[in-house]
Amino acid sequence: ALIRCALCASLCPEPGRAPLRLALRPLPCLLFAAALALCLLAGRNLRLEADMRALGVRDPALARAEEQLAARWGKDLRQTAMLVNSGPTLPDALTAQDAALRALRAAYAERKLPDRPSTLLPLLPAPQEQAENRAHWDAFVAASGPALRAALGPDGAAAALGFSPTAFAPFLARLDAPPKPLDPAALDRAGLGLFRAMFLPPQDLTPGAPSVLAFLPDRPELFARLQPELPSGSLLFSPDGVRERISQAVRGDFLRMGLAALVAVTLCIFAAQRSAASTFLALIPSLAGSGALLLIFGLRETPLNLFSVAALPLVIGLSAQYGIFMTRHAARRIAPSTPRAILLSGLTTLTGFGSLILADHPALHSLGLTVAAGMGAALPAALWLLPWAARREE
Repeated sequence: ALIRCALCASLCPEPGRAPLRLALRPLPCLLFAAALALCLLAGRNLRLEADMRALGVRDPALARAEEQLAARWGKDLRQTAMLVNSGPTLPDALTAQDAALRALRAAYAERKLPDRPSTLLPLLPAPQEQAENRAHWDAFVAASGPALRAALGPDGAAAALGFSPTAFAPFLARLDAPPKPLDPAALDRAGLGLFRAMFLPPQDLTPGAPSVLAFLPDRPELFARLQPELPSGSLLFSPDGVRERISQAVRGDFLRMGLAALVAVTLCIFAAQRSAASTFLALIPSLAGSGALLLIFGLRETPLNLFSVAALPLVIGLSAQYGIFMTRHAARRIAPSTPRAILLSGLTTLTGFGSLILADHPALHSLGLTVAAGMGAALPAALWLLPWAARREE
């Protein structure tokens, strides 16, 4: 910070000395403006990487295991939405999930979308459905119980077919016993404890509000419309929806950070140069570097990520120094060897950050690519375009 302050102080006009007298050549400026317009047009196609996992190194063995899991079970869990239903008690949470899934199934059927939710409700229904099932069972036992007892008893048709007299005794005992309500403990006793744990989070994770999970195909545009209509305590978590919101936030940060850096650099340069023409000339490398990033990332398939956004102010700040030095050189205020020094400084910057392009880590690769692309355009703009666009007034 002290070095930069000293540099800015050295560039400020000395007392009693006239400000820089540089004018703009129309043709180079018009060509540069047209090139910037094309870069802005290409920048409309910017794609942003919202998946945070893409910023890390993915182990090949793990990637193959995920592909095998998706091929065996028919779905990619990373593309599966989660429905979370909470309530004061577990029966309330089950009731909320049953109502939410009914609404989702109706919306899926309306749009002819595949409906394959994974839920615990078939094994542990909501209290109302359990009561209906018990009523159906009681009606079945009342209507068919006598005939079943006669056919499956010791002297019935089953014995005539060679069955043991007690083969159906457990089933006949179930006919006489009233059915009990189902609860998680019943699933554990039946050997389904591991399956139950996939859909019922531990109580210590949701104290005071038991929750039930369900997994279903991800449809973020549908979920956004249905979320207000779901029962109280229902939450739809859509991976694609989260990625879309992160993408919009990153896109907004890219534009805001780039604009803020450009405005701050412009004010600093204008305070030192005290000339609109000289300020514009000093900004040519920064504008060229920013435009090159829009053009490159807008045309190629590699999306922007958080590291690319963080590198944009760095590109603008570094390239602005070259513009300041070259405007001083154009006005013959500093040594004639300035272009050679700027070229050497730019090449060292390109070499240092360019080496990160060879990194296997996606985040480091993205940082090196962004700075190298921006500085690779800013350096020629400072050395050749700026002197061509500048005209010194005597």
